[in-house]
Amino acid sequence: LRLATSHHAAAPPPPPASAAAPSASAGAAAASEMASELALAEAAAAMPTPEEVPAGCLLHMLLSLLLQQPPTSLYLLGLASCVHKWVQASAPAEQRLVASHPGFVRFVLERLLDPEPTEPQLQVFFDLLAELIKFNPPLMTTVQDALLDSSLAGGAASDLFISRLLDHPVDASILVQCIALTLAPEASPLRGMRALA
Repeated sequence: LRLATSHHAAAPPPPPASAAAPSASAGAAAASEMASELALAEAAAAMPTPEEVPAGCLLHMLLSLLLQQPPTSLYLLGLASCVHKWVQASAPAEQRLVASHPGFVRFVLERLLDPEPTEPQLQVFFDLLAELIKFNPPLMTTVQDALLDSSLAGGAASDLFISRLLDHPVDASILVQCIALTLAPEASPLRGMRALA
């Protein structure tokens, strides 16, 4: 009875010292990874980039093959995904290099404005366009000028493009995010500033 009445609630055991370690180590790992990515981006930016894609190189072959594909091609999305990976996190000079390939920007916009695009087509080409213009305001202006070209979609390209953005918010989400990061650089934890003035 005395044991029962004099029983004190046992204090919860202190958390093991390693309990807080994962969050600290995860934060350090994330910071290290971001620093590594930034260093790679800076190194890539320092490398000279040609003004146009050299004929015969792998990138030139990919771009040329992509532009030859009709909307119904079985290879269209695969080739577009390859180019998307090429420009993903690329330096501004490399973005310009891809965008300067004759007919490339117009081709991407045409696939986004196709009358009856297949479901993955919109996402693939929205993502490709997103990586092409990310942190690159001059290329964003190039795309804007292409959308205002009266020969594209019968002069209604800009209206149709906005309609596609509104009607397919999931497919277009990465593009919208990249536009926001480019126009509001303070929202980017990695860059923190525009890549180009």
